[in-house]
Amino acid sequence: MAGGSVDWAEAFTATGARRADLPTYPFTRQCWWPAPATTDTAIEQAADITTAVCTAVADVLGAHGTVGLGDDIVARGLNSLAAAELRGRLQAVTDLRISMTDILDNPTIRSLAKVLDEHRRPGSPRRPPIPSTLSASTGGCRPRW
Repeated sequence: MAGGSVDWAEAFTATGARRADLPTYPFTRQCWWPAPATTDTAIEQAADITTAVCTAVADVLGAHGTVGLGDDIVARGLNSLAAAELRGRLQAVTDLRISMTDILDNPTIRSLAKVLDEHRRPGSPRRPPIPSTLSASTGGCRPRW
């Protein structure tokens, strides 16, 4: 078998492919990967978090389709027990570290979703692992035997 010549221009016709200038020296410390499109992704993620909050609030309050994005969910019946349940559901869905203060200081779906979206940004705290034992040195209590 012998190789043959390839007409690369014909092979890539109508594909949108084009030549790209690449570095010839490997240690130029320059990134040549294309930058990711962040705008659409950020909008989609914000929409996803709003949907997650809306669904969790509706489940906790038993008010599917009746709670608007700007409605005060505390006035709609979110007490401390329901807020704890909402926090647990949102932590399970988003894998974020969410405090009760986050829930109670943001009484609308829109404001809570905005805070959770800010928590998802790089550098924001994630949910820490649950310690297997608590000790006095970590601020917890030790059982007395």
